[in-house]
Amino acid sequence: MLQSFHSHRLKYARNQISGVIGQAAALMRHDVSPSRLQQIQQAGFPILIVAAKLDRLLHSDNSKYLYKHLKGPLTHKVIFEDTGHAVHVQQRKNVVAALVQHFDRNPMDPNYLSDE
Repeated sequence: MLQSFHSHRLKYARNQISGVIGQAAALMRHDVSPSRLQQIQQAGFPILIVAAKLDRLLHSDNSKYLYKHLKGPLTHKVIFEDTGHAVHVQQRKNVVAALVQHFDRNPMDPNYLSDE
């Protein structure tokens, strides 16, 4: 259901100036302390870190920082090597596949940690 919703939305959605301004504002003030990241990790829900190696707005090393402070049995990361900041557009099918795989994991399954 989630995949079909986003596939439909991507097909018909258009970028709005308000979205561009909001993204720029988020980029300028985005800073999360290691202690806050640890609190997020300890909350106990699955975390997926998505990064793009050729991103010129958010360097892919930021994903290493996030992974270092969010690392745990429910944390996974995927780095797209030949993609820039618009990874969700440039690698749409691969991002969807990573999200589906992430959401399909069941942390309550006794074999969860051996699925890596």
